[in-house]
Amino acid sequence: MDREKAKIKAKVYLQHLSKKGYKCEERNCDAELQSKMNCMAYIISDNKGDRFATVTADFNAIGFMLEYAITEDEKKYKSNLFNMINDLNKIGIVRYTIFLDHPTTSDRLFLSAFYMGEYNKQFFDYFLDEWEYGSKGAITELYQVFADYSPIVTTHEA
Repeated sequence: MDREKAKIKAKVYLQHLSKKGYKCEERNCDAELQSKMNCMAYIISDNKGDRFATVTADFNAIGFMLEYAITEDEKKYKSNLFNMINDLNKIGIVRYTIFLDHPTTSDRLFLSAFYMGEYNKQFFDYFLDEWEYGSKGAITELYQVFADYSPIVTTHEA
């Protein structure tokens, strides 16, 4: 499947996102990589325009990705951070990954979720609700839900 076919597949999902108030823009900065992977990438922002995520589309799935920087101060709570991420990965569809002291990337919390299969309005609405909670609600409410980890998440409130 080439990028044009991926663009056609992504169209219905992008229209759905647009109806939900998201702004979508094609991401061209890594077109060569997208071509090799036979996918398209888009930058989406929420209806406030201040939260950005990357959405990729290929033959099998629509993927949502978002990241938050982890500061040196937050790294001091490494054990709590790992426990918090393990707890979050036990619930919902969003997967959380931590990159700390990695040789090729900055320290960050990486979030991802994938919608597999054909478009279905009801299922995609459910997926979006889960993504929005997992990528926004869970991050901004962590200090309430996981009170033990509050020193880490207070800087990531939306």
